[in-house]
Amino acid sequence: GTLRTVPGNGFDTLERSRLGLIELPAAERAGLVWVLPRPVGDDGTDDELGAAVDTLLGADLLADLEAFSLADHHLYRTEHLERRLNWKLTLDTFFESYHFRQLHRDSIAPIVRSDLAPIRQYGDHHLMVAVRHSALSLADTPESDWDIKGHTVLVYLLWPNTIFIYQKDHIELFRVFPGPTVSESAIEVSIFVPEDPDSTPDPARARRHWDANFELLLLTANDEDFANGATIQRSFESGTLPGVVYGRNEPLMQSWHRSLKRVFAEHRG
Repeated sequence: GTLRTVPGNGFDTLERSRLGLIELPAAERAGLVWVLPRPVGDDGTDDELGAAVDTLLGADLLADLEAFSLADHHLYRTEHLERRLNWKLTLDTFFESYHFRQLHRDSIAPIVRSDLAPIRQYGDHHLMVAVRHSALSLADTPESDWDIKGHTVLVYLLWPNTIFIYQKDHIELFRVFPGPTVSESAIEVSIFVPEDPDSTPDPARARRHWDANFELLLLTANDEDFANGATIQRSFESGTLPGVVYGRNEPLMQSWHRSLKRVFAEHRG
């Protein structure tokens, strides 16, 4: 991040060493890079940030994330989306499976059940377990022999705006940011695969497989979830909705919004 040269004349006495990019504290944990958006001088060293990340995540969540070995995966593809819905509403779509049967009738409903979504809390971070239909095959198998990860989709909320999804053969990451207005979101979608397709025996076949997975991801999230969310955004803006009702089958929605209300109240003083 150092300034190496300045084109043209007029800067003969310029101290280029003092005009490099501003250094920000960064730490790697569980294959993810965590950056504090303030200069090092204001908030300590990278090591101190690493300790802060450990505290932020907590031992249990950190152990969960490290178990997925994201650092050993290959970033296959990233897409940037812009949608007309609030960033919190964008995240809502990940926090319940109740809508799968209707909204995702032809995409993921044949794969994942819409009536089971147990959760686990790690402070303001959360895990929702979406259960695949294939889990029914475990009914006659001793619990000690169950391979839970092969029959579930693990959806983590990394507070406040990152969704980390473990599928049985790859990892998906959504980062959601507020857009230019309160009614807009900027969304970064990435898929991480176990190995670089070019290092496999049949790269073309591997790419077809991961392309199909990514297209299903975009279909489900962008074409179905976010498109439906945009209609909900318009309903909110009408001013006629007195509120939103969450059912007992949507515990993560309830917990997520309790966290939001608490944090907003704290920041309002």
